[in-house]
Formats: sequence, C-alpha cells, structure tokens
Amino acid sequence: MKIVLLTCLNATKICSAVACFRALDARESYFERYCGNEVKVVALMHCNGCSCNIHSNNDFIEKFNTICKLEPDVVHIGKCAIQSGMKCEMMVAIGHDFIKNGIPIVWGTH
Repeated sequence: MKIVLLTCLNATKICSAVACFRALDARESYFERYCGNEVKVVALMHCNGCSCNIHSNNDFIEKFNTICKLEPDVVHIGKCAIQSGMKCEMMVAIGHDFIKNGIPIVWGTH
C-alpha cells in the first residue's frame, strides 16, 4: 500500500512528523487499518501555505501532479490540519482534489 502524508506548511516550524511516522510504524491511531499490511510512504507533502491558490499556483500544481503520478492508495491528512476541531479549508480543498483524481483521503495520522 502506497501512502502520502499531507501536512500543514506552517506546522513544519514546530513539527518534524515524528509522531506521524511513529504512529504509522506502530500501526496506531489512524494507521491501525493497515495492521498486517506492508505500507510504503511514497511522499511527505506540505501544502504551499494559507494564501496559496492551489488551482493557479504553478508550483503547487506541479507538486500535486507529481503526487498523483505516484498513484498512491491513500493520502493521510495530518493532525496539524485540524485546529480546535475545525478542518483547514486549504486541506479540505486539496483533499477534494485528490478525491476527484480517484485518490481517497483519511483525516488523521496520530
């Protein structure tokens, strides 16, 4: 199974994705569904920031298309994309675009 982890660019100031990878390795939390399965993280993707227009920003479009060409089985959207119970609008839009391209998303990592 090929997985992409999608995280918040702003969160990279304090986050090294250690908890995401730890949960994946232990098959805990949102990764429990993969118990007994081989999993390969094919990309750690960050959004391009809150002000990025994902449908007109060439850098983001190139990155998004590169991820899609990898044909991941699922994109996990990091815990960093949910603050005070609210999903980041940017991540909602990116997730919707992955779904439109036939790639399911999961809200959550650790």
